[in-house]
Amino acid sequence: MGKIPSVEEIKNYLEAFENASRDNHVIRGSSIEEIAMKRKLTLPLMSACEQINADPEKIWKLCKKFAQFSHAPIKLNEYVRMTSFAQEECIVDTVLKTLETYHPSEQHTSADFGFDIIGYYYCIALISQSDYRIEDCKNRLHEICRFYIQNPSNSIDVLKRNMSVLKNKRPYLREYEEYLELENSSEED
Repeated sequence: MGKIPSVEEIKNYLEAFENASRDNHVIRGSSIEEIAMKRKLTLPLMSACEQINADPEKIWKLCKKFAQFSHAPIKLNEYVRMTSFAQEECIVDTVLKTLETYHPSEQHTSADFGFDIIGYYYCIALISQSDYRIEDCKNRLHEICRFYIQNPSNSIDVLKRNMSVLKNKRPYLREYEEYLELENSSEED
């Protein structure tokens, strides 16, 4: 899998993988490319990439990076993994386009295999650190905060952690952290 897969190739791979999984219960190792193909965020990212004519090589590199992670970012050094990607205009454009429609629903939980919670929070970390289209990034972060306030879940803590960890580097994130704290505390009252 040295080449960048198209959206159609990813769909075909996922279909073949699901069919094989039903018939064969043998566990085997996977390459980073195979893991990236299976991640639920890869298809939406590559689809958004196609829609806006972004560089698929850069988006595929991001997808492979996400495939290396086993949990959402926790410490500053994990958030910083997105810094170089946050400087790439086509990556920020693609992530913003993806996040317009890719978000957890009431049915998704942290244990739900239908949603890529790891990639999702790394996307949030990415736009939180971007200087490109900063107003659009701020607006998307505000929309994400509003979504979590309107649809409370334990994942709001992961979102608050993003703001808390990055606020010294990105002072405007304090506003979102305070907004989440205030709204979340009023929900508990």
